[in-house]
Amino acid sequence: MPIGLKISYKQNINDVSISFYKLFNIKIDLDHFIHFLLSTKQNRNQITIDSIIHNIKIGYQFKNIMKSVCHFSKIKKVTLILKKNDEKVFSQVSFWMLINKVSNLLHTNFKNVANEYYMVSPQSYLIQFEIIVEVRLIYFIYAFLRNIKDLPKVIKAIRS
Repeated sequence: MPIGLKISYKQNINDVSISFYKLFNIKIDLDHFIHFLLSTKQNRNQITIDSIIHNIKIGYQFKNIMKSVCHFSKIKKVTLILKKNDEKVFSQVSFWMLINKVSNLLHTNFKNVANEYYMVSPQSYLIQFEIIVEVRLIYFIYAFLRNIKDLPKVIKAIRS
């Protein structure tokens, strides 16, 4: 069963949604889930620097599992548009170097990257980002089995 993960960010609108393609075309909005991931057990109402650092440490325990999942996943669409009201050569070149790094990162970590669109435009300051990743449930199971030695560390990190 393919699962689609869509992350998009435009000016003041950000959206993270998960779609189950084959299962009644269900879409789940994950904005509250992201808020849940960035806060800690002690204070679910606030996102602080300490809670972000704590959750990054927990995410670091998941890195081998996530690398395995990404290795088998496909990216169906990538859109990255960087706009700035500045026609300086330095900023234009910096943006293209950033786009090149993002593209290389996606190509090295994912099985297949299709429908890429990158652009640098001298307009008002704006970043538009959209990525659609297709993951299958079996990839998560395989990643957990492949990295079974990391599970005690992950469980310990989640409990803390």
